[in-house]
Order: sequence, then structure tokens, then C-alpha cells
Amino acid sequence: MSDYMALMTDFLNTATPEEWVFVATGTNYDDKELLSWMIEQPECPAAAKAIYWYLGPGYFTKYTADTVSRWQKNSFEMLRQIEANIARDFYRRSDIGFNPQSDGLGGENWVRAYPIASEGNQIPQEMMQPTPGRMLTRADVPEGWDDGMPPHIVQAIWKEEGL
Repeated sequence: MSDYMALMTDFLNTATPEEWVFVATGTNYDDKELLSWMIEQPECPAAAKAIYWYLGPGYFTKYTADTVSRWQKNSFEMLRQIEANIARDFYRRSDIGFNPQSDGLGGENWVRAYPIASEGNQIPQEMMQPTPGRMLTRADVPEGWDDGMPPHIVQAIWKEEGL
């Protein structure tokens, strides 16, 4: 496990539901290790739905597990895992919500951005519905957060990299 992963998982183990969403909506989506870990945690309801939409599910509707490219397979599998987790009510409820039709953190209507596919796999209806709770906006993100990391982790990473 990388230092970044260790710092972030330690942080998330005691983080608030808001902080889970700040990580999900602010992190760099190139490295999926943290995101994969997050969606396997029951504490992740609003964050899981945010991760789902930030992964671009509409793009993947044309693929199956057999046809998706090797370098996109992780994202494809994460999307299917989130769908399964939400369908089986895996995630614990919290007071924080996420609305894919009005994302106050990303400034996007994800449902409009990824309309229902004319063929292939469909985005499940439950994924288009808001996760109940208080919707966060950019104004809710505390000062010092950067790339989905709280200030103390940003400082640790900068120190490690000699910045």
C-alpha cells in the first residue's frame, strides 16, 4: 500500500460523510486504488453515487465485461460494483446526499450529460435518483483541501515530495 493510500484510508476511517464526498468529488480519477477501496465501505452512500457519475457511466453502456478494454476494465468493474451495492442497500444512510441531476460540487447535471443509451447496457434508474440528504456545494469544501485531500494529507504529501 502506498503512503498516499495509507494516509487516505486512515483519514477516511474516521472521516465525516461530508469528507467522504469531498474526497470522491475532488480526487484524481487516474489512480483508482482509493476509489475502489471507498466503494467497498458501507460508510460511502453519497460518495459512492458521486464516484459512479464521476467515472462516466454513460460511456460504458456500450461495453460488456468481455468487450471493455483492459485499461478501462477497472472503471467498468467499479461501476458494476456500485450498482450492485446500491441495489442491495449495502451503504449505510447518512445525512449527506448526492443528486446526479444537480451536482453542487461538480456543477454538472450528470443524467443529462449521460442520457439513456439507445442500445447496450442502461444506467439503472436508481442510479439517476438523488441519494437523500443535505446536498453539498463548493462553498462547503473547507479551505486547504486539494485534489480530494484534506490539508494535513496535502502537507504530508508535499513534504514527502520535497515541495
